Amino acid sequence: MEIIKMGRLNNPEEIKQFECRHCGTIFKANKFEYNTAGQFAYLHDGIQYKCTCPVCKREATIPT
Repeated sequence: MEIIKMGRLNNPEEIKQFECRHCGTIFKANKFEYNTAGQFAYLHDGIQYKCTCPVCKREATIPT
């Protein structure tokens, strides 16, 4: 395969910053690395996005 023109995967509006409440790590993830929480979790926990912490491997979330 030959790439003619390199595309952009990381648009600024697709990058989210997370802070792990378990170990305190602050990290950024692109849309391919985080998930949107389901409606049930959103309504009850106020969680909008979730991602696995690269340090402790626990779930880091962004609240609303």
